[in-house]
Amino acid sequence: HNGDKSSRFIIIEPQPSKCYRRAQTRLRKMGRPEIDASVERLKLRSNVEAEIESIFEAQGFRRVHPKEAGTNTTKWNRNIHLYEKK
Repeated sequence: HNGDKSSRFIIIEPQPSKCYRRAQTRLRKMGRPEIDASVERLKLRSNVEAEIESIFEAQGFRRVHPKEAGTNTTKWNRNIHLYEKK
């Protein structure tokens, strides 16, 4: 986490691995440099959302729960996490 020290809120949208594969395909078709999203580089986790929450809590953020922030999913049915600096 190398964010701006003055940021009060941060939004996180964990991405499934298939999103990285699709992004690679789109970049390749556009003739743009690909991102390094190889299995060797990415650490796939089953509990990524809990790990993210732990990291942000350690940095002094608290998760704003859906009742406080409104909806917490995208139209692609992915979770969105809103964190606020304590």
